[in-house]
Amino acid sequence: MSTALNQLTQIFQGLSMTQRVIVVALGLGIFSVLVYWSFQAAQGPEMVPLFTDLDPQDASEIADALDEEGMVYELADGGTTILVPAEDVYRLRLRMVSRGLPRGSGVGLEIMDRTDLAMTDFERHINFMRGLQGELARTISQISGVKAAKVHLVIPEPSLFISEREEASAAVLLELNPGVKLEEEQVRAIVHLVAHSVEGLAESNVTVVDSRGHLLSAGLNDEHSVNGSVASFLHTERAFEASLQDSVQSLLEQVFGPGNVIVRVKAELNFDEQVINRNLFQPVSGDEGIVRSIQELEEIFSGDAGVAAGVAGADSNLPSYQTPEGGGTSQYTRTESIKNYEINEISERIVVAPGTVKRLSVAVVINGDLTPEQEAAVRDTVSAAIGLDPSRTDQITVSGMVFDTTLAEQLKASLQSDEAARQAARERQQRLMYYSAIAAGVVLVLTVGLFVLARRRRPQPRLQQPAVEEKEEPPEPEAERLRKEIMRLARRSPEDVATLIKTWLAE
Repeated sequence: MSTALNQLTQIFQGLSMTQRVIVVALGLGIFSVLVYWSFQAAQGPEMVPLFTDLDPQDASEIADALDEEGMVYELADGGTTILVPAEDVYRLRLRMVSRGLPRGSGVGLEIMDRTDLAMTDFERHINFMRGLQGELARTISQISGVKAAKVHLVIPEPSLFISEREEASAAVLLELNPGVKLEEEQVRAIVHLVAHSVEGLAESNVTVVDSRGHLLSAGLNDEHSVNGSVASFLHTERAFEASLQDSVQSLLEQVFGPGNVIVRVKAELNFDEQVINRNLFQPVSGDEGIVRSIQELEEIFSGDAGVAAGVAGADSNLPSYQTPEGGGTSQYTRTESIKNYEINEISERIVVAPGTVKRLSVAVVINGDLTPEQEAAVRDTVSAAIGLDPSRTDQITVSGMVFDTTLAEQLKASLQSDEAARQAARERQQRLMYYSAIAAGVVLVLTVGLFVLARRRRPQPRLQQPAVEEKEEPPEPEAERLRKEIMRLARRSPEDVATLIKTWLAE
């Protein structure tokens, strides 16, 4: 070890100043990289989630599979989350999926893969029921907002008599994510999914309940039931109110700023469906009116009056045809006209659709004090935006008051403090690594410098041999000897020579 160190020292002393600086810089860089890698190795690889929200059975099977693979993993969130190195997460996820993991809560139809010759038909039926329930639960768990699901099926035995047949039924228990509320369409989708997955199961026999005990499928099975109608009407009314609130609030926040306006709208809608039949009779316009039919009769007679009265025939029997005695010619003209006029009748059938607005009440609260002019301007603007109708006794109230933002500021300060703490921890870690690298570099430079200085001050045995050889050589002139000595000194200690020259020049 000492011999190798001496050789390295001799090699280092034989280098020029530039070469020495390069060697020291390279050594410092290599040492800094080694220190950084040491810190990274001490912290371990970056761990990311492989799967989250796992069932305990799935977590156990995945952990066993990772042990077989010889992979490093960690458990978090009470064993429901498995963390693996970031560079292996996608490969391991594919490997686990190829093994059918995670299987999800419950038992699926994979239970039918276990064949047993001694299994009875009843046991096969029970296994099929368990597998079907598990598959439905896994499928429902994929819906957004649903954390876990449990399905219970009741499928009665088939009967030869129609009167003794019983209907199938199903119950679904949902565990929702925190703060999630399923929409009516999502609950209806779950009911359709279960009903169309089980033979002979009607949608009216499917019940959906959440983990808090709320009946979610109430009013969905019969749209014409009282509960269904009320739920539908309330949903329509709330949606109408929310639409008006968003419209007014977005309008006012453009003026007063986000978070400085609160709007509430109460709408009363009329859901009564009305059918109006009208039969209107109007008088004929003008004297002529509307002619429906015309009957016209015209009679013209011209002849000799010498015919004796009482002659048999129609002429003698008609009073207007009496011929005066004394004879002569006569003429007769008769015109008769009959007009039938149509009566003006208007028939109307008016269907008033449900959902018309009966009354609107709007309350607007703005952060800060408002002048009467500002209140009037806001009232007019909101009235025009929502279509306020005074004939419906609509009303609007505009108020200005200072908001209490204490809780919001506390939450904001808490979030900022948490973020500041995380940022400070990251900065401390970076500073620690930076200072460690600098300290390591300084230690390396000082060690090399002290070693070089100690080596220079130590007498060198190999330098005595040239002196012996010089003694054997013929004496040289004093000037030549001094020149060689100075050159030798300059090669050995260029710094000292440079300092000496600077001192001479300064003097």
